Amino acid sequence: MENTTLKPYYIIAEVNGVLTSTVGKRVSVDEFREMLIELKRIAVEKKMDKLLVNAISIDFKDLTMSERHDIGLAAAEILKGDFKGACVIQKEFINTHGENVANNRGANVLVIDKLEDAYEWLEQ
Repeated sequence: MENTTLKPYYIIAEVNGVLTSTVGKRVSVDEFREMLIELKRIAVEKKMDKLLVNAISIDFKDLTMSERHDIGLAAAEILKGDFKGACVIQKEFINTHGENVANNRGANVLVIDKLEDAYEWLEQ
């Protein structure tokens, strides 16, 4: 890891040529939006287009369909266009609604349960 940015609930670092945010708590939609904006800002500054949110250690069992929808909208708004983004969460919490919302609005995102598969997808 190099060029680490530490925030109260996430750490942003460059990992394997991908700008990666490792999340340390169950985030709200607003916190997710704030994190993505910061991730994009740093990516633009570094001329990077591959972004990853690593939330594999977070329990999302209480994530509502409305929150999934709003997270998808935020991802589309922020990442639409020149960015490719992956979000890694535990398999039991994956529901493709947020991913579909984002992709249907012009983003290129994937929600997946394995970090190595996320990096592989980002490199395709």
